[in-house]
Amino acid sequence: MIRGAKVIILDPQNNMLVLYRSGTHPYVPNSPDLPGGKVEDGETMTEGLIREVREETGISLHENELKLISTHDERNYFGYEYHLELFESTLAYRPDIVVSYEHEKYEWQPKDNVAIIGKLYSALLQAYQLSSTS
Repeated sequence: MIRGAKVIILDPQNNMLVLYRSGTHPYVPNSPDLPGGKVEDGETMTEGLIREVREETGISLHENELKLISTHDERNYFGYEYHLELFESTLAYRPDIVVSYEHEKYEWQPKDNVAIIGKLYSALLQAYQLSSTS
């Protein structure tokens, strides 16, 4: 089973951090993405998420700043089984972002306008957006 975690990072104005995958990214290149990724063996979901966010953006999150939003299990996605978790974190200020080689740029966008590509997390993001507007 492959475990993955992503986070919705909000600034004080309720804008969401969106990363854009580079053209050489191995999964869905040149597309919008949320910070996070694969959780390694021996890591908890939050430990893996915190590591991935620091590697991809330079942002240092802490476990007590993460709110679990949703989980999803996907069976037989290109021959693999996935366990996915989506978190939310609201920052007190907009930090400096340093994108990794996996991404080419970033933007802060109104959270209701954000769309990402890829079956694994796009449905979780859409459910989050619907629940936050109701």
